Amino acid sequence: MADPTIEEEACADARITAAINASGGMTIQKTGHGSIDPMLLVDILQSARKVGASVLQRMGELLQTEDKLPPSKRNVGFMRSNLK
Repeated sequence: MADPTIEEEACADARITAAINASGGMTIQKTGHGSIDPMLLVDILQSARKVGASVLQRMGELLQTEDKLPPSKRNVGFMRSNLK
């Protein structure tokens, strides 16, 4: 969720993608030919865990709020089709 700008991506030699689940588990993928300083990587992953937890909490709150709406007022999309 912390997306780089187009300019940042254009000058980057490496990219880290992190996925966080609700229990705090994390998976990461590094792409590109550049290297990433180990201390910077620790900072990146700590930030990813913090941002991911916040986003997941907010998404959960929104889904709970939506579940209280009458069916005609609920948003239905590809992410909701298999949650019930």
